[in-house]
Amino acid sequence: IQKAVQDKRSSAAAAAATAKPTLLSTTSIELDLDSVPPDIAAMVREIADATTEDMVAEACQKISAAARNSAARNSAEDRVQIGKAGGMPLVVAAMAQYQESAAVQEQACWALCCLAIDSNNQKAIGKADRVEAVVSAM
Repeated sequence: IQKAVQDKRSSAAAAAATAKPTLLSTTSIELDLDSVPPDIAAMVREIADATTEDMVAEACQKISAAARNSAARNSAEDRVQIGKAGGMPLVVAAMAQYQESAAVQEQACWALCCLAIDSNNQKAIGKADRVEAVVSAM
């Protein structure tokens, strides 16, 4: 039994040593997930916790879909909440971290485009680093 416990600890330690960093762990972005609805918090958390290019692209796609659906309902609520939770800086961080990924760049640009339907988000996206990220993706 003692050998099995030791082997399990060794396996866990090896897995932790090879674990990829999350998108959030590589940035200084602060999230505000407690003040937004749980579904929005989960969506923003998904991109924050992403460790692969595919995970990041899929999370960006979900953010753009939520923002588009919000626009279709003539409601800014989801777009505002994603912005409030810290979704936009995460999308830009994804663009910076995965510059060589066409999938991430495409989905992130769509996410920012859909989020920009909201005037408050337009101001936030208008900051130089966000505009530069989109221009560089082109």
